[in-house]
Order: sequence, then structure tokens, then C-alpha cells
Amino acid sequence: MGPIIRDIDEIYAKDKRIKREDVRILKEWLQKQEHLPQMTETQIIIFLHTCFYSIEQAKANIESFWTKRTLYYYCFKPLDKEELRTNSSVAFIGVLPKPTPQGYNILLSKLIDVTPEKFDFTKLTRMVDMVAALYLNERGPLDGVVIVYDAKGCTFGHLTRINLDVMKHSTEIIRESIPVRIKQIHLINAFSLVDKLMGLLKPFLTNELYSLINVHSSLSTFYKYVPQECLPEEYGGDLPSCQILQKDNLNHMLSSYPFYEWHDSLLVDESKRLEKSTSFGIDGTFKTLEID
Repeated sequence: MGPIIRDIDEIYAKDKRIKREDVRILKEWLQKQEHLPQMTETQIIIFLHTCFYSIEQAKANIESFWTKRTLYYYCFKPLDKEELRTNSSVAFIGVLPKPTPQGYNILLSKLIDVTPEKFDFTKLTRMVDMVAALYLNERGPLDGVVIVYDAKGCTFGHLTRINLDVMKHSTEIIRESIPVRIKQIHLINAFSLVDKLMGLLKPFLTNELYSLINVHSSLSTFYKYVPQECLPEEYGGDLPSCQILQKDNLNHMLSSYPFYEWHDSLLVDESKRLEKSTSFGIDGTFKTLEID
């Protein structure tokens, strides 16, 4: 499979604000950045769309995203097939097949096996990245993403197994350069763990991201944001159960390993970076991004 080849004309037709000339400019810029991986046209469009059609901001985000994915590779290295099967029995992580009425895609995660000893935060973070990378490359730019975390079954024992370095580095990419527009974040069934969960998250999030978090004491308030018809049957929704959705997702991901092998090769080669520094600048832009 390798890179996923999409109908590019369909993407341009869907969003007239994506200009072929802007994409051409980004392609030519990328070809001059020998240290950066060479992206598909779909990937370039995704960054341009996420950055609200700003060429300069897209350059900055492309530079930041691939550099930090390379620096924090252990957070994003794809699971092997056996690891994927094992962790798919621990947690459901998937994009639901029906978007919200606003056209936002819903990324849902929830525990399946609530045994704390089976909870591997690093591997589940890598699984989230695998789900998101495949979905984005198949679908192209998304109008927006709603993140839903169902904390049912989550205990203090699970929280003690969270790798804070992985949380810091993964949220750093989310804050600064992830090529999606996050519209809402919902935390449901958290109950007594709300304060502890929010306390873990807050140091790693910007005020803007933190303000997107909605904590729900009941599903009735959650349904005001995400209607039941967009949810699996466990939530009183019209979609198949998470078990069925997980089986379909797993089979699709297992059949997509040629894509994951290609995507895993998209790394920065620091030996080819023109300016060796602890920070990196973007040619033709005003922005400099600092790396911890």
C-alpha cells in the first residue's frame, strides 16, 4: 500500500479555499528542505487546511510536527501486529463512523479490560496515533474533531501507570502542530477521578485547549454536544456496539501495515538540516519554534 493515493480533485472541489497554487508553493518549499520527509499532496493539503489556509503557518507546523515526531519517536512508533491485537483488547480507540451534525469526526476511547496491570499508556498512545494517521491519510482534511474519553472503569491504579514523559511529549505535538482542528474534548464517567485527571492534564495544555474540555456528570449533558444517533449502542446510540466497531477497526488496521511501514519512515534527518541549532526556523517565515 505505502502512501495512500486519494482523489485529489475531490478534495479541491469540496473546499474552494484550498488553492492548487498554495499547495504548489508548499511542495516547492518542501523539496528544498532536505532534512524533512517528502509528503504526499494529501498530507500537504491537510496541514494547509488545518492552518486555515496560511502557507507560512503550514510551513511552521510541518517543520514542528515532523521534527517532534522524530525527537519523541518512542511515543509514536507503530505497534507491531501482536501488540496491536493485545492493546485492542484493553481499550477501544477509534473514529466513529457517523460525525456530529456540524460535520465533526468523533474520536472515542474507552477501557475494555479494566485491569490496571494490562493498561500500557505508552502503547495506547501509539495506538491512538496509528488510528489518527490512517484515518487522516484516507479521508484527507477534516472539518473538526471531537475527542471523547470515557473513564468508566478507570481507577487510581490506571493513573499511576501513566508515563508523564509520554503525556508531555504527545500533548506538546497536539498543542503546537497536530494537523487537525480540535473542536471539543469531552470527559464522561469520570466521577471521583475528575480532579486527578484534570490535575494530570492541566500542566501540559494551553489555556485554549484546556477551555475545550467539558466534564460531564451525566450523559444527558454530553448528548447536548454529541447526539445519541452518533454514538455506539452502549451510549443509547444508533451505531453498532464498540465491540463490533473495534473488530472492524482492528481488521482494517491489520490490513494496512504497508501504510504504517511507509508512514513510520517519515522522519527528520538532522544531518541534512542546513542550520544546526537547538531551535529551528522556517525559511520565509517570521516564526521560530523552540524545542525542549
